[in-house]
Amino acid sequence: MREHPWSRGAIVVRVATILCLLIGGSATWFGGAAPPPLLILGILALGGIAVLRPESPAGAVVLLFVLWWWTVADVPTWQVGAAIALPFLVAAHVLLTVASLTPPFVPLDPDVLRLWAGRAGRLTVAGWAVLAVGWAASGAPVGWTIAGLALIASLATALALTQAYLKDEPAG
Repeated sequence: MREHPWSRGAIVVRVATILCLLIGGSATWFGGAAPPPLLILGILALGGIAVLRPESPAGAVVLLFVLWWWTVADVPTWQVGAAIALPFLVAAHVLLTVASLTPPFVPLDPDVLRLWAGRAGRLTVAGWAVLAVGWAASGAPVGWTIAGLALIASLATALALTQAYLKDEPAG
């Protein structure tokens, strides 16, 4: 059986995924915690499996691995690295989704890329809004007022994203 060569777009999506994961994991450097070599090797190994088999659970595992590093890294809770890591982790997720939807030998559809780029952009903006609320609330005592505002902000974000996704769906 003859193997099909991978399209240029498939290669770019997969390389970009690995780069986004590495940047997302390394952004703790801004908080003073350099990523250990084992983290880099883990991202490369798990990310490599994820990009070769994007429909496998490896994509979720590598994202959870990076998020685990963020929970154990000795960095301040609210720091600029989180705002930098967020779009790269969203991009890695979206790129893996696009990779799982398109066989590697098929050229990428520009309309599909635009659709998913728009979704990633809205999710990133929503994530930055949640980070901003967290930063603003971090100095205040956490009480029912802050919890209520966080709940309202989360529900409003979920509703706005749902409406935006419904507009993205093709009719028919």
